Amino acid sequence: MMLNTKNQVVGLHRACGKSECKNRPSGDPTPNREDIDLTKRLAERANTRH
Repeated sequence: MMLNTKNQVVGLHRACGKSECKNRPSGDPTPNREDIDLTKRLAERANTRH
């Protein structure tokens, strides 16, 4: 998967799995709105590719 600088999906490649991580300099692991929205978009795109 390829993301642009605004975390929008710009390309997908066939894969058998996916891993996502994010650096949290503050140390707070709570997902923010951007994290939740990105995860939803990725899940939706993955479901339409099968």
